[in-house]
Amino acid sequence: MYRHFVRSIIIVCALELLSNAFVMLGSPYTSLASGDTWQVCGYQIESLIEHQSSALSLQTALTTAEHSPTYVSVSKSSNLTDVSEYDLWHFTDSCTLFLNSVNLVFGVYNNSMLKSYLVVSETPNLAAVLGITNQTFPSSYSGGPFLGPWSGYNFWNGTVDSTPMYEATTTINLPSVYAPSGLCWWPSVCEVGFWIGLSNEAAAENGLVQTVFAGQVYCVVYRCYPTYFGWYQWDPTSKAIQCSGFSINPGDSVVANIQSEGIAGGNPYTYDAYLVDNSNNQVCHASQTVSSMGTPYFADFMAEDGGHTLAGFTPSVDFTYDEVYYGGNYHSIAPLYAAGTFNTYYLEQNGCGSPDITVGRIDSAGNFQQTYMNSCGTPWTFFLL
Repeated sequence: MYRHFVRSIIIVCALELLSNAFVMLGSPYTSLASGDTWQVCGYQIESLIEHQSSALSLQTALTTAEHSPTYVSVSKSSNLTDVSEYDLWHFTDSCTLFLNSVNLVFGVYNNSMLKSYLVVSETPNLAAVLGITNQTFPSSYSGGPFLGPWSGYNFWNGTVDSTPMYEATTTINLPSVYAPSGLCWWPSVCEVGFWIGLSNEAAAENGLVQTVFAGQVYCVVYRCYPTYFGWYQWDPTSKAIQCSGFSINPGDSVVANIQSEGIAGGNPYTYDAYLVDNSNNQVCHASQTVSSMGTPYFADFMAEDGGHTLAGFTPSVDFTYDEVYYGGNYHSIAPLYAAGTFNTYYLEQNGCGSPDITVGRIDSAGNFQQTYMNSCGTPWTFFLL
């Protein structure tokens, strides 16, 4: 798998390629490698994205955003605070990389209450605004590590709190979501999210950074409408940020990745979040320093109901290419499973008798499956075995 390439060689090669690259809307970076999936060239693309994103002038982007008519109009009635930035990319089957847009996320506050996000999308050269989206919040998958309601696995190496976990990644085929019988009727919502995270048990509510692929179902009268989206969250006390402009569909092969820049000798409290759609070659990337979390010692591979009634999903979800980074190397989760350094979580119901989602055993390659059973009692009860 691509995770086992030698990082230092890749970074040197990536930076050399960048020296000849142009940052223009519709103009690609130099082709990186042969291959047609993220599994072939994802590592190189990550290095390029991290390097190029760090070179963006966010002050220039901020100035462009603040002069847009919509921003000016909203700022007259609300206080706006810049809270994040994410960039959207496209890569070809030959691993050529394009920067599509730079997106500034502003919190919209009324009477000191965060009401929504205003997302200003700009051209790669930050000279013009492509569009502005008012983003209401996807569910805040709140609760610190070990609180849930979650379904899946949580891993550590050695004794608890002894070895930093600096990256977690998984690949899944996004399932279709649907309304369980008799549930989700307006104004209710059903939801399920599949995510990976890095966490610090001691940091409680500030102890989790995560990337998520989610599906929601809204039903009005007798019609139900599923939607799918990807988002990231820097700590459970903040609102999740959706990657607007990042389109995903059932059946797509998607990659969720969260990593600390401490891997490459950078700030260990600066994290890069990646949401990748292998089926249409899209990447949503964001980066932020989260000092309040402290050192992450756990890697999480989870499904969750998002605080709503659990949406049904089909087919079962396979978590594949599951890897973590610790001790200076990438590792499959299989040895951690064999060593017993894990917790298993089950999304449980209020006296309904069996888990809503079954969690399969981890095979020798580090893969496992989660299967939807029912939505009885969600989202109220959760337990840990």
